[in-house]
Amino acid sequence: MKRDLFCILLLCLTILTAKAQVTIYGFATNVDDEKQSGLITFSSTDPTHMQRVKQVEEWATAGAWGGDAYYAMLSYATYPKGLYTIDVETGDMQQIADYMYNERVRAAIEMSYDFTSGIMYMITVSDEDENCTAFGTVDLKTGEQKTISPNMGQYIVAMAINKSGRIYGINDAGTLVSIDKKTGNAQTVPIWVSIPGADSLWNLTASRETSIGPIATLMSSDI
Repeated sequence: MKRDLFCILLLCLTILTAKAQVTIYGFATNVDDEKQSGLITFSSTDPTHMQRVKQVEEWATAGAWGGDAYYAMLSYATYPKGLYTIDVETGDMQQIADYMYNERVRAAIEMSYDFTSGIMYMITVSDEDENCTAFGTVDLKTGEQKTISPNMGQYIVAMAINKSGRIYGINDAGTLVSIDKKTGNAQTVPIWVSIPGADSLWNLTASRETSIGPIATLMSSDI
């Protein structure tokens, strides 16, 4: 059976209940052929049945639903290309900010939206230590990035914000952490069980139909 490997950058980090059927969106990047990348959608009740909204030749490093639209950070080769909105009905992209040749910006490896404050938080690779990540925000109107913590002291591979505005993450050791919004300090949540293979996971967020609950499940897919 043919298997095309995709890195699904926005997996679901939401609690799924029997009565809560939500539509989940993510940008799937085909690592073998970027021409087969694009916005995908699936139902929380049937996560194995994914549909591509539109096929595009782009590489997204992170993305999330941002309250009024789906936002994604695209890259060109290894350089940040810009911040975009993606129409969830058509898959069409609209550029908010051009990052090309802007040395002050970084490519997000994770994004998550705080519905309590209207702020999009982001994770990037730390300039101080490539084995660690940095924590900050991105303005959804202008694309301006602000650094809160230039070095988190660990490498965060996934992040989500619950409906109360608390930020959770998974580090590359598979440990659940809570992240302080003001400082970017990541503290281990003691009740967590490590996830084997967490270092290969990417962000999994976003439903536009419900508020996001605490992290319940991480999924990584070959489709």
